[in-house]
Amino acid sequence: MNRLLPLVLLLAVLRWSPAASSLAEAWRDPRLDAPARLLLEECRLADPAAGLTSRGPFPPADGAGRRGWFILGEPGWRPTLDPDQVRWRAGERWLLDLDGPALEKLLADPGLRAVSAEGRLEPCLDLALPLSGAHLVQAGAPELSRPYDGAGTLVGVIDSGIDPAHRDFWLDGRCRILRLWDQVAGGLFDRAALEAGAAGNRDPDGHGTHVAAIAAGGGRSAPGGAGGGPFIGHAPAAELLVVRSTLSEGDILRAAEWIFATADQLGRPCVINLSLETHLGAHDGSSTLENELEAMSGPGRLLVCAAGNAAAAGRHASAEYNSSRSLAFTTTEGDGLYLDAWLDSPDAPAVSLLLPDGSRREPGPAGLQAGWFVQLAPPALEGGRWRVLLRLEQGRAGEAFQLQLSHGGPGFRSLHAWGGGLAFAQPDPASTLGIPATGDSMLVAGALLHRLVWTDEPGRRWQYSEGAVGEAAPFSARGPRVDGLARPHVLMPGQGVFSAMSAALAADPAWSRWRHADGAHILRQGTSMAAPALAGLIALALEREPRLSFRQADSLLRLAAPEDWSPARGHGLPDAVRLLGFLQAGLSRLEARPGLDEVELTWKLGSTHPGGWQALLRRDEAGEAEVWREEATAGDWRVTAAAPHSPLEFVVEVRDEDGTLLDRLATGSLTLLAARHPRLLALWPNPVPGRRLQLELISPAAVEQPWTLLNLGGARVAGGRLVLGRGRQGLVLELPAKLAAGTYLLQVGEPGAGWPLTLLP
Repeated sequence: MNRLLPLVLLLAVLRWSPAASSLAEAWRDPRLDAPARLLLEECRLADPAAGLTSRGPFPPADGAGRRGWFILGEPGWRPTLDPDQVRWRAGERWLLDLDGPALEKLLADPGLRAVSAEGRLEPCLDLALPLSGAHLVQAGAPELSRPYDGAGTLVGVIDSGIDPAHRDFWLDGRCRILRLWDQVAGGLFDRAALEAGAAGNRDPDGHGTHVAAIAAGGGRSAPGGAGGGPFIGHAPAAELLVVRSTLSEGDILRAAEWIFATADQLGRPCVINLSLETHLGAHDGSSTLENELEAMSGPGRLLVCAAGNAAAAGRHASAEYNSSRSLAFTTTEGDGLYLDAWLDSPDAPAVSLLLPDGSRREPGPAGLQAGWFVQLAPPALEGGRWRVLLRLEQGRAGEAFQLQLSHGGPGFRSLHAWGGGLAFAQPDPASTLGIPATGDSMLVAGALLHRLVWTDEPGRRWQYSEGAVGEAAPFSARGPRVDGLARPHVLMPGQGVFSAMSAALAADPAWSRWRHADGAHILRQGTSMAAPALAGLIALALEREPRLSFRQADSLLRLAAPEDWSPARGHGLPDAVRLLGFLQAGLSRLEARPGLDEVELTWKLGSTHPGGWQALLRRDEAGEAEVWREEATAGDWRVTAAAPHSPLEFVVEVRDEDGTLLDRLATGSLTLLAARHPRLLALWPNPVPGRRLQLELISPAAVEQPWTLLNLGGARVAGGRLVLGRGRQGLVLELPAKLAAGTYLLQVGEPGAGWPLTLLP
């Protein structure tokens, strides 16, 4: 009897809505990515919410049938929308809440370039600190000039929420959570409201409380309550900005934007922890979520992410083949399943799904078959690869399927496929990193097994059945990224971690095995626990160098960790004392500005090393060569180095008089700028309070170029000539004082695209 209800509901779902015919055409629009095709096709159904689960990779539609859609428009595009339809915007990218007919209407707008569906992510220390040496940093190791505990820094946590009453988040009668934004139930709470108890417990799951205390807990709930106890976090003096998130991509972006904006208002450096993952996407750093997070980050604004927990879950498969391939998998859940395959192939595959009853399904409209609600999108080109997306709902766990791919033409093909709620028959544990851990700007932590035995609240003894302390946890996602990028960066304690327990779990019998005898802490595991440990280390580094950049942090982790990179371990467990020691050696703020055939490098050396030297090394296709050397004297340094090839990397090293390496920073891979004609790179200030502009340009040769200022009607209102040298350069442009306030377009060189600027009164 229990199996009949979903069947009846699904049959009700299959009625066509009045807008079915027009939506059927919109469903095939090439501007839609594969998830958007599936969800828009779902909108053809009369009542899609009736038989579909709220689980899976997509947030459910709201009561009005609206979903989140990422819209990319042409420059300057302004759609006609109601205010409540716009949830977020950055430049030409919008996140809109629309139902199917509203999206169909928007697709008729010629200014729309691309549509992607909003996805949803899932959540992925008493012994933890000694493993990395963070406790020595907090105490002031002899190798360091002073202790570091994260004072003056901010740790942002986007997660399931937090229990503000937990004593690990309090110091001297003050709550160290500065602000809490609840996106789920609503509400924005400042420190005063949290101290007054106005927010209550905002973490029924307990995941966010556990994560936040690993990064920045004070340990004051331990017996004695004086702090510095066995459960102290990695940056116990850092303060917290917390978002209880819906975990939809759009709300994660809004949360990160709010945290960084708040940190800017407070004038503090900030690291955001993301213990979250999804496997819906290309896993190459190209997703909207990853690109927009990268755009928000920068010096003093860093992002740490969990590698993910999919290494042993069978959620990734890869293959190389000629004409055909079958991906066999078994369902591990009864709802919310998906398979996302990406193929490098000269032609599109013919696709079919073999269901458990032996029936077959081709790409086409959604429907009920063999007890499952099935959506199989036609193959579509996305980012130069063929994408095949399958979604299954309302079936049973333990059933076997095959996704079959075949090609009519000659050629060699390769594929990667990821899924949720399933296990592949021939899984590949490599490249199991979740998204956004595959993002270019993410500092990624895998999980280390650091505890085998523990005692629960009633005093019973438990232990893990396999593994050894110091090994990578079996679930910790493996690298590299599908394009070969070395991730994860490092391992941090993530299996067997005691940290703060939300009061919501205090009486739950399901958690009795994991609760500590002190009644205030609980044991959990996952790369979700490893990421905040790394975020806490980064907060310590930000205390020393508030403008720490991603490239600098990446270099520091490689220096502080002892191992050559490997897929399971990254560079291994970083040494916190060594990491802070390298910062104290003085190298910081290494920045590179590529030109046409040279790169300008700037860095700061904070301390003088008598008898020592600093050297600049260039790495390119010709090998590694030292291109500059100077005495290791404190100061700001600027060197312009020839760059005969691209891509390339520069490294600055500081050595003592015996040649021992003291510090090292790398730029990462650089690409030289291309300039077949003079072009404008930037101008500032904009808006312009006066009539004096600073320009940054690049030119392939020393030339004289005209400049023109146009009004919104396209009429020329001012102009002149600029004398340019070869390469990258800065110039000052004086605009006529008689120009009226307004918006103009500045063109340099031949007529074409210009740079908009606003003149203030």
